[in-house]
Amino acid sequence: MEDSSANDAQQISRDGSVGDEAEGRRLPLMTGRSIRFLSVLNCIAFIVIGLGFLFNVETIFPRAASVTPVVSSDLESEVGRSTDSTDPAGASDATTSGTESVPIQNTSDGVSLPARILDFVQFSVLLLIGVICGLISLGCLALISDRPFGNFMAAIIGISACLWLSGLALFVPAPERYLSDPIQYSVAGLILWISSSWLLGLGTRVGLSFTGGTVAALGIMALGSRIVVWATWS
Repeated sequence: MEDSSANDAQQISRDGSVGDEAEGRRLPLMTGRSIRFLSVLNCIAFIVIGLGFLFNVETIFPRAASVTPVVSSDLESEVGRSTDSTDPAGASDATTSGTESVPIQNTSDGVSLPARILDFVQFSVLLLIGVICGLISLGCLALISDRPFGNFMAAIIGISACLWLSGLALFVPAPERYLSDPIQYSVAGLILWISSSWLLGLGTRVGLSFTGGTVAALGIMALGSRIVVWATWS
């Protein structure tokens, strides 16, 4: 009886030690990354994208066609003849006919500086919301995989760096204007996947799940905000 009880105690102690080793082997989801390196990446991407907004890059602010009135030479001659006549009514009619000009498409890329700054501020706020969505995605992944979350500050700075790097997709040109958004969104998602797999140390599979979770959380937030606005102003 004593031998069997001793064996049971030894077996329990072994099982307990194995369980403790398994708990110790579970690495945190956010491994220790250099916060200084992630901060430098944040600053570089912030400056590059900010300069793109300020200097009106064509891929960020596509050139819009504007309609400008142009008076033809025949209409100008009619206006000149009508002004020489003594009938003021005829002169006014000719003037109105002269102002009915033929619209000609003229491209202009003039975007005011306040509009560019406002767009950049809106883009920065969108990335801030994206950081919150990324934290939600990482928290869900840590809960599902039963792993500790890791360094919270490194997660915030790392997610911010990944999102700012994905914002570089705004500089990707498109052959047609209607293809600009799909191409840039696809490139942004690809950059977010690659950067999260490398910068955050998640790996390709977990990085893909993180990217999908972040996009899904952002979509749910956008849909929820639209519903709230619709319900409030209805």
